[in-house]
Amino acid sequence: MLGIDLNPNYFGISILEFNQKDNFKVLYKEVIDLIELQKKNKNKVHFELYEINYRILKLCKTWRVAKIAIEDLKFKKNIKFWSKDLNRLCKSKFRYSFVKSHL
Repeated sequence: MLGIDLNPNYFGISILEFNQKDNFKVLYKEVIDLIELQKKNKNKVHFELYEINYRILKLCKTWRVAKIAIEDLKFKKNIKFWSKDLNRLCKSKFRYSFVKSHL
């Protein structure tokens, strides 16, 4: 199983193997840094996100992954975060639905 932790600045990817007792061992793990991507224009961001999705799918094929698990995030429209920058990062720049829909 491949698990993806989506955050505004980083994507965490891990490939786990479970046994019959639901114990698991980590076969592969990676962190993709998105901090520099936040400064790019929209077309560059979309291109890079397509590349990240391609990388994730290539990992699935290489490790013969049968299932992908992505956390279910739902941002409420009226919730304000601590600062203007954090609010913009989490709501506007965060491309959660883009990545999820393409995978």
